[in-house]
Amino acid sequence: MIYLPLYIKVGKAGAYSKSMEYEDPFDTKDSYGLWAQHVPFTILPKTKGLISQTWKDEDGDDVFLSEAGAKCEAYDWKVDFVYLENDGMAHVRIADFVNRIRGKWLRVHDSYSKTTRDGVYVSEFDQEPKIKRRDGRDLAIFSVTFRVNNPNFEEVF
Repeated sequence: MIYLPLYIKVGKAGAYSKSMEYEDPFDTKDSYGLWAQHVPFTILPKTKGLISQTWKDEDGDDVFLSEAGAKCEAYDWKVDFVYLENDGMAHVRIADFVNRIRGKWLRVHDSYSKTTRDGVYVSEFDQEPKIKRRDGRDLAIFSVTFRVNNPNFEEVF
């Protein structure tokens, strides 16, 4: 199994803007000892409902397709993380990570699928992470659910 880090750029709190500025990216492994264990890959999120009307005296539907193309819904992106270090600092490093990204807009890059999402924020943190400590070695497995509001954004990282 290949575990790779995520790269995260942290923006500001407040209203989201596509022109938002972000800090330089940080590597979850180098900064917090966190490897991404599972990152689901969504090629195309669910399309928002189209404007349509059904007429009883006509076949099919009367559908309006915008020249701008179909718009996508926001979606949840649940990422599983693994922490495995000999420092006995799992609780501290995980808390520092969550505090750095919580309540701010993010741009997140998955180094395995080479995808980047923008307009992202933390919607949920695993309330019961699995943490084991043996001989000074910490193993922690937990998840963070991100909400992706700009699902069509792509960036070369």
